[in-house]
Amino acid sequence: MLAPSLVALALCSAAHGGNGRLVLSARAGAGWAGDTYLGAGMGGGAFAELAPAARLDLSLAPRLKLDATGEVSLARYQAGGFGAVSEAAGVRTRWLGEGWEASLAAAAEHASFSSGVPLGDLAAGPQVDATTAALLTPQLRVRTGPVAVRAAATGALRSSRASGDRVGERGIAALAAVEWAPSRRAAVELSLRHERVTSEVPEFELRAWGGAVSALVRPAGALEASAVAQGHRAALHGGVDETVWRATLDLAHPAGPVWLVVSGGYARSATAGAGRAVADRAAVFAGVRGSARVLSW
Repeated sequence: MLAPSLVALALCSAAHGGNGRLVLSARAGAGWAGDTYLGAGMGGGAFAELAPAARLDLSLAPRLKLDATGEVSLARYQAGGFGAVSEAAGVRTRWLGEGWEASLAAAAEHASFSSGVPLGDLAAGPQVDATTAALLTPQLRVRTGPVAVRAAATGALRSSRASGDRVGERGIAALAAVEWAPSRRAAVELSLRHERVTSEVPEFELRAWGGAVSALVRPAGALEASAVAQGHRAALHGGVDETVWRATLDLAHPAGPVWLVVSGGYARSATAGAGRAVADRAAVFAGVRGSARVLSW
């Protein structure tokens, strides 16, 4: 699947002008991919995706906000009849200060696949056919004029199913980012991330680090454009090192009650110490997304 990579800069989720709101949304479309997942080796071809979602925003106090989200994504690839189903739900509390914002988010994720795929978007990762995770993320964001600094840490407990066996994993990740928003129509973010995963099964352990540059542009009119360039290096058990480069571009434009969405992405993996040295994946997606506020107070 080609997940949307819209940058979260300047897209604040407070309940504007009231105490709360409930919004239902959905994304649907089709596309083409060179492979189902990076390095999966299953072949890609045409695919279709449907992703309904819901969001609840609450203003508990002038400086205390809470939001809860839920999404289900269903994807089907024509080649080989491959299918993937994922569900995610989360709740986040935000405390707003003068020039700063602190938040604590808890989330649960589950994904299942009709056949094994590489874990963690790594071509050299172990093959799994289902994974479930619980995540906890504290974050602090401080802004001075158009510049903001953000720091976050994520702790994760994950259970993956590989060849019928359950494998437990524990992960910790740290992220630091600098944002620059010179206007309401443009924003840029530079981020660095480090991650470590431990497991009772050595093949599931890794250390990873990388960085990303993200940009969001809203030129005159309603068009939205976002781009992400990302580099990621992982050291897996057994002396396997993998470097992944990714680039994505997303465009969205309103058309009546919905938005037309076009996305494109390319990823390349170079692996040392594994049987497959290079893996590539190109993907394009076109569809619609829409939302409706069904309740506000």
